[in-house]
Amino acid sequence: MSVERPRTVWILGAGFSQPLGGPLFGTLLAPGTEANIRTTFSRKDFPAVFGDAARAVVALYNYGIRFRHGMPFQWTPPLAVPGEDLWEDAEEFLSYLDSPPDGGKRLLELIPVLIDVPGGFKLDALNLLARRMIAAQCSAFLRNAAIGSERWAAHLQFARFVVDDQLGEHRLLTFNYDTAVERAFLEHAKQATLATGKPQPTRLHVEGPDRFVNLAEKNHGGSSPLYKLHGSTNWYLDPQKTWVADSNEYACLNCEGEILLGTPGLNKAQVIAKLNPLWSKAIDELTQADIIVFVGYRFRKTDATARQKILGAIRDNRSNYLRVHTVLGPDLSSTNAVRLRGLLTHALANRTQLPGVTFADSGSEQNRLRMYNPGPAGRLWFRHQEHPMWAEDFLSLVPGTLPFVRPEVGQP
Repeated sequence: MSVERPRTVWILGAGFSQPLGGPLFGTLLAPGTEANIRTTFSRKDFPAVFGDAARAVVALYNYGIRFRHGMPFQWTPPLAVPGEDLWEDAEEFLSYLDSPPDGGKRLLELIPVLIDVPGGFKLDALNLLARRMIAAQCSAFLRNAAIGSERWAAHLQFARFVVDDQLGEHRLLTFNYDTAVERAFLEHAKQATLATGKPQPTRLHVEGPDRFVNLAEKNHGGSSPLYKLHGSTNWYLDPQKTWVADSNEYACLNCEGEILLGTPGLNKAQVIAKLNPLWSKAIDELTQADIIVFVGYRFRKTDATARQKILGAIRDNRSNYLRVHTVLGPDLSSTNAVRLRGLLTHALANRTQLPGVTFADSGSEQNRLRMYNPGPAGRLWFRHQEHPMWAEDFLSLVPGTLPFVRPEVGQP
């Protein structure tokens, strides 16, 4: 089968940013959160994420997991309450804040017990603050990041490949709030400019926003679109309800408008509804993809909308031969790997599976034919390949993995 310029859709999750210093949801709002924010962001520039209310958010969260990760503060005298099992992680905490069963009365009564301040907090304000603090934690690793360093090498390799690839088209979908993808492409453009002596565009444009503030991210000919399906730390709605992408990567921390972050709870559904045009385009990309690559994304239990829409798009994909690649770490027997495998098995049930081919096998002519020529026309085929490696391992191998991931133009 000859494939001209196959379309690859990359689905990037927390595992994409983690090797750069990005947090996983299980570490959010843990002890040390307030100290991390205090050492990364200045109170003068980001006053909204400081103060007694911020301490209240951290105290409440850790109280509700029975201080599983330790005590967030040093209480004098020691705190007399042992905590309770109210939520499992930060996701459930944010969902609870968004729609508490008793209107939040009990949480508000707990605050004076946990921190030495009078009452007067409002649940809506705490909910917004918790989301701002999540934005701060998710983007703190980018503050003063040495993007040209070895730590970023694999991600810059990925950006270089997407920009320079002449054999295929690329679409990027991410559920991360941070701007690590944009940073990697900007750094690649900077390095390319230095190497050529001529200004080079990023060849990446962010889909969705109505207005870009001091950002050159509008569509350039031949650039790849980036769909940020759960929002971004620099997105908000201004007073006129215009969807803004700000040059300040941390605009969510103190903007006056409504922040566009799809944190768990009713808020996520509301944000996704506002981002519906973006989702519609992303789903269209998936239905037209020849190759889909999951990098560090596993469908969190609370990602019901993403699970339904993305798996539905894979099921409705129109490619005669769909290749799916998953990168979730070296342990293919982990709960996350097994669960994703099961979800994809159901989504691909209307297709005929082809046997996997290993890196060692892919060089022989016989197996190259197996990889690139699925079989008679009139049937839908797929191959699902799981890569037992971390995201940074996989990205560092691009484009060396390309003959394995997809056929080159001219292959049978």
